[in-house]
Amino acid sequence: MITKLGLDYNSIHACENDCILYRGEYEKSTICPICKTSRYKDRNVPRKVLRHFPLGPRIEHMFRTPELAKLMDWHSNNTSKDDVMRIPADSPAFKHIDQMWPEFKNEPRNLKLGVGLDGVNPFSMQSSKWSTWPVIIINYNLPPYLGIKKEHLILSLLIPGKRQVKDINIYLAPLIDDLKNLWRGINVLDTSKPKNQQVVTIRGILAWTIHDFPAYGFCSGLGTKGYKACPPCGDWLRSTYCKSLNKNVYLRHRRFLPDDHPLRMRSHARHFDSKIERGNPPIRQTPQDWYRKWTVGPLIDVDADILSDDDNERRSRASNKRGMEPNMSIWFTLEYWRHLKICHLLDPMHIFKNVGHSLWKHLVGLKDTPASRSSLVEYNSKPHLWPRENPISGVIEYPKAPWVLTPEEITILNNRIRSIKMPTEHGASLRNIFTMDDTALSGLKTHDWHNFIKVNRFLIV
Repeated sequence: MITKLGLDYNSIHACENDCILYRGEYEKSTICPICKTSRYKDRNVPRKVLRHFPLGPRIEHMFRTPELAKLMDWHSNNTSKDDVMRIPADSPAFKHIDQMWPEFKNEPRNLKLGVGLDGVNPFSMQSSKWSTWPVIIINYNLPPYLGIKKEHLILSLLIPGKRQVKDINIYLAPLIDDLKNLWRGINVLDTSKPKNQQVVTIRGILAWTIHDFPAYGFCSGLGTKGYKACPPCGDWLRSTYCKSLNKNVYLRHRRFLPDDHPLRMRSHARHFDSKIERGNPPIRQTPQDWYRKWTVGPLIDVDADILSDDDNERRSRASNKRGMEPNMSIWFTLEYWRHLKICHLLDPMHIFKNVGHSLWKHLVGLKDTPASRSSLVEYNSKPHLWPRENPISGVIEYPKAPWVLTPEEITILNNRIRSIKMPTEHGASLRNIFTMDDTALSGLKTHDWHNFIKVNRFLIV
């Protein structure tokens, strides 16, 4: 039935090692020219298959539906009148698109799209390492109450498992071709217009991609771990390796405060690194800066005050020599991509979960370990919490951290949360999951942590 509607999909063979797609110049190849792996297992059974759902026919089908065709200009007629952002059309990113391409704005039915992608386990088996990547397109022309419904989400690619692909740029190529054609314009039949005016040319632009933070680095071609883990900060990020914690730590956050803020002064320095903070905040990197760095190299030297640690600079250069600096993302082959105000968005639900879980571990003392106390000594921070040796017994003692709750306080918080009544399917499971037997709260899901933070901001803060 889907085929008869013109909504069929294409099966594109892929190299088992994620080197190439067997399309274009490699369409008739039987061996990968890079890794020399055979295209087929046996009897013409391909080793790996990418499912591509062409974007053009699906957009044409939306305009052929009268109810949807009438809503394609909803976003331009329902923008905020009081400068409060309520829908994506009110965002600075969308306004920037209208300013950059006025001819695109003149046709309100031109599409503004988003792409959501992440690795999922399709069989819900936590013990399985299978990783399938669905690439889903969101239409922001529609009202929010319709645009996020599964009936109106467009599945563009289905990137196969069993493991996470090495280079996602290889698999995004068919989608990029669709987006390039959409930017040039496609002819559709608009059933919301009179019969003699129904054939119109519709263009579309990809406003951003949406993913969690690990997928952010994987899909954007930018580093999200190591010494340069913040793409907007880039080379201005102040990071170093903490021997006590055996991981990278990121410092100098007081640079974001106003110049006369008390926390920058010597009176509060002991709570940080015992130094006065005189540095300026990092210069935010834009898509233009990323594109320039990939094509012609960095044009601006990093401020010596920001990268004053020779060891940090040396390690950063060493990481680049080892090839840890990612290659240019395929998104930049879209002619408008580097001119966007923002290219990538983070899924807040994952951030709520990570921040909430970390906050809870700090409150119950699970983060208060000997290694964390040793790191305070390493960075000359909070001397009142340093480990001390008892002069009589010789035992290392750790002063109590003021933010760690006592067992009595945890019991009170536990009883208070269990007594809260919430609407059905809106955090009712908190009462059952929150028990003293599991202090780490490992049973809470991402949505539960979102509700947990909303509750605790009143109970704790």
